[in-house]
Amino acid sequence: MDSDQKSFGSVLGRITRFLSDRFRLVRISREFWIFVLFLCVSVLFWCVQTLKDKTTIDLQYALRFSNVPSNVIVTTDLPKTISVSLTGKGFSVIGRLLRNEHPVLDVDFLSLPMNDQCATIDINMWKKLLSRTLPQEISVASVTPSPLEIYTSTGKHKQLPVIFASRVTVPRDHALFAVNVSPQYVDVYAPDEIFDTITTVYTEDKLFSNVMDTLRTNVRLKQIKGVKFVPDSVHAEMCVDLLTMRTIRIPVTTENVPEGRILKTFPAMVDVTFKVGSSLYNDIRPDEFQLVVDYASIAQDDSRCKVMLRRMPRGISSVTVSPQEVEYLIER
Repeated sequence: MDSDQKSFGSVLGRITRFLSDRFRLVRISREFWIFVLFLCVSVLFWCVQTLKDKTTIDLQYALRFSNVPSNVIVTTDLPKTISVSLTGKGFSVIGRLLRNEHPVLDVDFLSLPMNDQCATIDINMWKKLLSRTLPQEISVASVTPSPLEIYTSTGKHKQLPVIFASRVTVPRDHALFAVNVSPQYVDVYAPDEIFDTITTVYTEDKLFSNVMDTLRTNVRLKQIKGVKFVPDSVHAEMCVDLLTMRTIRIPVTTENVPEGRILKTFPAMVDVTFKVGSSLYNDIRPDEFQLVVDYASIAQDDSRCKVMLRRMPRGISSVTVSPQEVEYLIER
């Protein structure tokens, strides 16, 4: 026993002298190395003991479906992976983790229980499918997503219009003139029980804030459980432009004037002021406006009559007529 202690002490002494000579370290006492040795042994013992106990790990399984009938269309957006929690003794689950970096779970579609065009994979079905790929000492604790509902269609579909349901905000001196979506119609596939209830397709309720110029982007369609859209997104063009004030002089016309009489207004032309986008500024023409004085609305004791705006071009806002009333003369 004494000789063993002397031999161990000799080894520690040589290690200490080696470190001191090589790395110019301060001399380390023999008691420190004894402490380090027992610390390493304790850590090793703890690791071995932990691996013997029950351990849980999480794995990502790639999901792959097979034997899907050619006349069946899956209308559910299936996940590409599932998260699986495995439980077992440490050595078993760690070994499983090291052997399966990218595990794949094959699901036979024909083996799934079908109820009214909907197949459901609950936790028990997940365990049954996964148990084929796992040793007996490893069990499945949980699976996400669970349950997984898979809706199908036999190919029945229809085309429905797309409504832009996202929100667009613009600065005060700008305006949103139009929103165009392409395509305007999409194909809709769904199980029979909900097929007839779908009449319109909406885009996602997304916010586009402080848009200062025409914005073109793809917008996903709002998903409906068990429904498949083809395509599942549309291209949206939000036409935003800087507002500019413009004034045009427009002639005043008359209506409902009895035969044999002439209605004249003073002045014969009035100003129409409006806001228009800078890109449309030069496209607005005077003949796109119609200003009228209605003979039938003139009271006998009034010296002035109201000018009414009957028609104006699209794409303008904040329209005002000046003057709003004009003097008139009726000639026979």
